Parts: sequence; structure tokens; C-alpha cells
Amino acid sequence: MALTIEEFRLAIHQTHGCDIGELIEVVPVAAASSDDGAPASVHVFAVRHRKASRCYAWPEAVDAACLVVHCILAAAPVDSPEAALAFVRRKDARNARARQS
Repeated sequence: MALTIEEFRLAIHQTHGCDIGELIEVVPVAAASSDDGAPASVHVFAVRHRKASRCYAWPEAVDAACLVVHCILAAAPVDSPEAALAFVRRKDARNARARQS
């Protein structure tokens, strides 16, 4: 399921409550971003936020009917699309371990 640029903007606004500027670039990140190993297309937006000037956003299918849009601000330790994807993967892994405990 493809998202429009406006849908990404809406997701960023709802997540971080900031103004969203231009789409700067779309970066294919080769790290496994889904079960099928497909690369993630990370959209890099300019934002006006007190902690960051960029936001990394990409969709991830949860199942056939549900899609999550990850919206990660470019703030330490996240300084690239690859770092944003890795940050979310580490967080998901920690959450999965916590649910098993």
C-alpha cells in the first residue's frame, strides 16, 4: 500500500505536533525492514520542531489490513535514515522481549 506525501505529513504532524516542510529526499535503506527483506523507502522531511530540523518516515505493513507509519525525529542518536530504521528495530525487539517476560 503506497502512501501519498500528504499522508506522511499528516502522520508526522499527528506524531510530533510540528510543522512539516518539504520532502528532502527518499532514501532506500537496505537493512531488512520487513519479513520479506525488502528495503524500506525512508522519506526525509524538513520539520520545524524544537528538537530537530528533519524527520524520517516510512510505512510498515503490520498485516494485510493495517499499516504503521514510523516517524522518527533526527535527534541524537538518530542522524540518518539508516539510524532511524535501526532505532525502531531495536525498540521493537526490546518491546517483544518485555512482552515475553
